[in-house]
Amino acid sequence: MDNADYVVIGEGEGIDYASITTGINLILKQGAQLISTNPDTSVDAFYRGKRAIMPGGGALVAPFIVATGKQPITIGKPMPLLYEIALQELNVPANDCLMIGDRPDTDILGAQQLGIQTALVRTGRFAPGEKLPDDMSTPDWDVDNLMQLKNSLGL
Repeated sequence: MDNADYVVIGEGEGIDYASITTGINLILKQGAQLISTNPDTSVDAFYRGKRAIMPGGGALVAPFIVATGKQPITIGKPMPLLYEIALQELNVPANDCLMIGDRPDTDILGAQQLGIQTALVRTGRFAPGEKLPDDMSTPDWDVDNLMQLKNSLGL
């Protein structure tokens, strides 16, 4: 690939030395814009059949930031653009919505910035009963799983 308008970095396999080199050159020599899908440093998920901590979008975009000196436009959580698009597509006010997520620093924070109600479900980054860091957003609901959220909402 000799020309591109954007270098988009998300999560998943496939980022290797060759793709990093290509992306850096597209940014520095061709003026491509660096885009990140999220700032997560790590993701707690299943990988090859086992629960594992994997690098998030923020960790994977870091080599591009360091090598180019350019900051990405982040289009994913917690940036408000993603939520604004969803609200527009749904054609509903923010206070009529509920964002359910497993990360207070992205899912919850992003929704709260627009007045969307939030529910932290502890099936990912934080385990049930685990204390959240003081600098993280406090959700409207903090539950262990979706069934508990359903019951808390009276559904």
